[in-house]
Amino acid sequence: MVSVLGGVVRLVAGRGAGSVLALVALLLARSAAAAEPAEAPVWHRSVEISLVVRIDGTADAVETWSTRADTTSMAHAVAQQSFSWSADHEDVRVLEAFTLKAGGGSLPVGPGALMQQAVRTSGSAPQFTAAQARTLVFPAVAAGDTVQYRLARQSRAAMFPGAFMTTLLLGERPHLEAATVSVTLPPGMALLVAPRGMNEQEAETLPDGGLVRRWALDAAAWGGVSLDMSTLPGFEALGEAYAERAAPRAVPTPAIAALAGRLTEQAGREDTRAATLLLYRFVATDIRYVASFQGDGRVVPRAPETVLAEGWGDCKDHTALLQALLAARGIGSVPALIGLRPEPELWGAPGLGQLNHVITYVPSLDLYLDSTAPYAPFGLLPLGEYDKPVVLAEPGRARLARTPARPPEPLVLRTVTAARIGADDVVSGTTTTEASGPQAIALRSMAAWFEGRGRGAASGQMRLLGTPGTGAFRFDPPDRAADEPGYRVHARFRLEEALLDGGEAPFVLPSGLGAFERPGRVLLGASEGGALCLPGTETEELALTLPEGATLGPLPKPVRVEAGSGDAGRARYESAYALEGDVLRVRRSFSVEATRVFCGAEAHAAMRGVAAAARRDQRVQVRLVRSAPASED
Repeated sequence: MVSVLGGVVRLVAGRGAGSVLALVALLLARSAAAAEPAEAPVWHRSVEISLVVRIDGTADAVETWSTRADTTSMAHAVAQQSFSWSADHEDVRVLEAFTLKAGGGSLPVGPGALMQQAVRTSGSAPQFTAAQARTLVFPAVAAGDTVQYRLARQSRAAMFPGAFMTTLLLGERPHLEAATVSVTLPPGMALLVAPRGMNEQEAETLPDGGLVRRWALDAAAWGGVSLDMSTLPGFEALGEAYAERAAPRAVPTPAIAALAGRLTEQAGREDTRAATLLLYRFVATDIRYVASFQGDGRVVPRAPETVLAEGWGDCKDHTALLQALLAARGIGSVPALIGLRPEPELWGAPGLGQLNHVITYVPSLDLYLDSTAPYAPFGLLPLGEYDKPVVLAEPGRARLARTPARPPEPLVLRTVTAARIGADDVVSGTTTTEASGPQAIALRSMAAWFEGRGRGAASGQMRLLGTPGTGAFRFDPPDRAADEPGYRVHARFRLEEALLDGGEAPFVLPSGLGAFERPGRVLLGASEGGALCLPGTETEELALTLPEGATLGPLPKPVRVEAGSGDAGRARYESAYALEGDVLRVRRSFSVEATRVFCGAEAHAAMRGVAAAARRDQRVQVRLVRSAPASED
């Protein structure tokens, strides 16, 4: 599940960047700080942006984007530059666009070279958006040339009346050579800014009392360069602004009250938890998640009756409908603004670039619920929503809070493979992937994805695992009994290539057809904001039947390694190998113990070392030994 609350990304540039989906992906999935590349970049960008903010929160902007390519292939790549805007609340004009030739002179972009670009969506992640995109096609771009264009933007309405907020994504170092941003503010308007890779310069006071603030690229910066800006005084103010617009949609009408009564007939009058479960399950399973970024719908939920009639809604709609149903049963709940970036803290400027999703908090149960995740059992959140700061958007008392530091149940992932090396040295067999706890949500989602891909799902997954072949998946409907703790996906497979080429040779043990990656790859991650440690266990078991008359040379030695530090987090990897007759049995297990999802950097670094040991062990080889043919004497 991916959700974005409102269209908060104002600007972005990149080779071919421009679709709203690309902007959202860039915002939600910023990579960890990059290591310096071994070679210098072969394309370079410069950005200059000037914003003039009005007292009502709207703004005018002039942007200049310049991109130079050093090689012919990169020149062909940068010769198309895209930009996007939200047509229902801003206007954009191309002021100029041209190719600057390395030897001097310029070639303007012709009127027929401004192409309309479709904003992509998909059936599995549908979006309704007012975003528009255009692509400029530059003439005669060769190595050493620069493509440059200037845009003028004018916003017609602020997301929250009187409040200006924006997220400027300027590019990635080292490709970004220069960047300057200026913001002109009216008298008395304060601006909070959260910069990444930008240094603020000396401000200028205007004769009318206004202020011009400026930023320039930090020469020592690395990775993503951005500015989050907001005139709201804090995140609580953002919560109040959201509550003011969203709360009227969460008031139960007679029709909503009647529905709530029917849905909770089997729950006792005083059983708050049972009633909450029934209402949550209805919204999660009966209301399809569809993103909507249009007009006031960026921050204002649709009427619950409309959502019910149409059977779909975005995160705001889900939360408002569930809030209204709960209120009809006398159960209080609050929208919780949360961010889907892998970052443990809110920082700097309060805006919807950091808080881009809405879930539900039920104070009487001290429970967070995300009804846009249809495969999440009651009481469990998707993994990306734990240990996160939230803003509880309750009218008159919006406040900061935090989701639980770790899931109430550990992540458990187990794959069991039974395989055989045939007379032709081709491996075939079956694999069962079993998950419980939060990973069961991911496995159900993966099963839904497999279901949508049909017959090609198994072969596609085998290619991703690095073992091309054919096969098929079998599983229960992903939404069946979603509140049960576990879920299984069964698979059968046959590798495309022979494991051996006759004779006796070492080979890497096959891993089967699991739904996820190998042990040591799921539980640990990293982000700009912190180290990710998911408490749980990943296990794989293999029973490999050898060809008739064959045995194995010396087996790999068992491995046992662990590292970490107490409450900060600890990881352990163990493997065992045993030959029982003609069957090789292998068991590998990687586990993480942590008190919170965002663990310390030192403990995380040690645990990554354990994961590296796991990957090395998974590449060990065994040697097949075939018996000599019988004598004909």
